[in-house]
Amino acid sequence: MALVERDVALTLLVERLGWPVKLVRWRAARALRELLQSEEWGERARAALLDWLSSRRLESEVTGALSVLLVTDPAARPSFDAVVGTITWPSLLADLLLERCYGPGQVMGGWERDLEDPPEDFAAPPYFLSHQRSVVPPILLMDLEHLEEKHGPPFTRQWAYEWDRIMRRTSVPYSDYPSYFGDYGLAQYGAHPQVVSRQSEVFRSAYQRTLGHAVAAWGMPLDKAALYATEALPVLPRLFDLDLGTQPHAIDRFRRDACGDGADLEALARSVIASLADSPFQLAAITAPAPYDVSEFGRISLTGYLISEDFVPTDDEEWRVPRKMIMLKDLGLYGDMPDLDIERITVRGKVGTSLPLTFEVMPHPHGFWHDEIITSGMSVPCSYCFDGPAKIDARAEGIVTESLGRRTSKTQVWLDRWTPLHDPEGHTRCGALCMADGSLVAHAKSKLGFDLAWRVEVITWAREKGYGDLKKQVRAVFFRD
Repeated sequence: MALVERDVALTLLVERLGWPVKLVRWRAARALRELLQSEEWGERARAALLDWLSSRRLESEVTGALSVLLVTDPAARPSFDAVVGTITWPSLLADLLLERCYGPGQVMGGWERDLEDPPEDFAAPPYFLSHQRSVVPPILLMDLEHLEEKHGPPFTRQWAYEWDRIMRRTSVPYSDYPSYFGDYGLAQYGAHPQVVSRQSEVFRSAYQRTLGHAVAAWGMPLDKAALYATEALPVLPRLFDLDLGTQPHAIDRFRRDACGDGADLEALARSVIASLADSPFQLAAITAPAPYDVSEFGRISLTGYLISEDFVPTDDEEWRVPRKMIMLKDLGLYGDMPDLDIERITVRGKVGTSLPLTFEVMPHPHGFWHDEIITSGMSVPCSYCFDGPAKIDARAEGIVTESLGRRTSKTQVWLDRWTPLHDPEGHTRCGALCMADGSLVAHAKSKLGFDLAWRVEVITWAREKGYGDLKKQVRAVFFRD
């Protein structure tokens, strides 16, 4: 390949950091990191990344480039001076990333410039109000509303003003639904696009500017503002390295058979449990998308529960596997296994009680380029399954737990196929398989005096007569091990 062709290819790769699909950004960042760390390509890759960074006009785009450096080997990063010399729109989050990359005190500053209060007659534009919950996750608005309610300053009004200021200095279009991705008709009836629009970049940038204003004008503690700023973090170290594997053949066969008319769900579940057993590990949880040709928006799950001897499930009980937010002390998915409040997650039947064998990991911050896999249900065994301190860690092979010097579980994640829309409940077409050491299950059964049971659930979404709202259909079976 000619040198000029190589440089064009490298430029195209770097441009993918701004692609409207989060999964593409993540994969492009991984490929770019590999080039940064290679002897042959390192110098050119650093030059290409710095060139792209120098042309960014939004704070959120700057943090995207810095996030690549965050997960790159320190020896392969450009110099601190070279990086800050290309940034034209700094932010609190940019400083946080720079300090993580280059060490304490290595920050750019300057984000407090160009800050001002909105004029007295300023009112949030209608477009802003109608899109503040849709083009970015609602958590951004919820965070600012919480800060406003607790501390008093007008955080939400400042957010609208900063958004308006960015719009007046840029040519970002007032985009609406990205009709070039997926079936717009489906989106009208409950499915939602999983894309990053240019407007989402503006909203995230305005959010960063609002936090900067809060520090400079309202005296918000810098460390507290930095914590809120990580809501817009693009990637999470360690989780960044997770490889999307291949769906096990046994699960593919199980999910297809489970979607068949009149399927014997218990028999199919028992068969896949036996097929996946790999001593000393045994199945703890499966969540997988339905076959695409059966239901674009559908999921099959098989989840372990610990039940009292007299447990009888109710007919209308919602069997939700708990989702636990893990507050990370450092930027990276690694830390102590969180304790779960047994009382809050107990499922009460007609008689007796039940506890889930696993919970879904929700790291905070999680890196929004990883949204696709966060919704897959990254299950790991619950804290009461362990007989000692346990750690959770994200690695290339999956999400693993370790306790007392040995591996106790592994959760593999895969992507069935990428689709531009996710179902009305937020699930993508990622799947996850959690395998746990049999000693964990035995310990939990002995400790609680409970038995092991399973629940298999098949969910599909479809439009009646080919149009109208997406209707949810559920079939489920509960059985003892």
